[in-house]
Amino acid sequence: MSLASGGAVYARDPERQVGEDQLNGGKLADVNHRDRDLLWPYLQENEKLFAISVEETLLKPNGKSLGLSETYVKVVPQRMLDTEN
Repeated sequence: MSLASGGAVYARDPERQVGEDQLNGGKLADVNHRDRDLLWPYLQENEKLFAISVEETLLKPNGKSLGLSETYVKVVPQRMLDTEN
């Protein structure tokens, strides 16, 4: 499941299989506490709408509990990274 917000796409990729060569000019960026604050309400709403448990399904790949930054990757346009630094 992926989410989009604030000019970024967040893809569930706990095994880190997404590479920048697949992103058509997009770049991978770290998921931080601001992203968590932004995404958490969306994940909770998806849990209600689609009956997908955030804690038991989305953040527990292969039965191992992970944090949001370990489960999701953030994809941003290159120009967004240039302005953040």
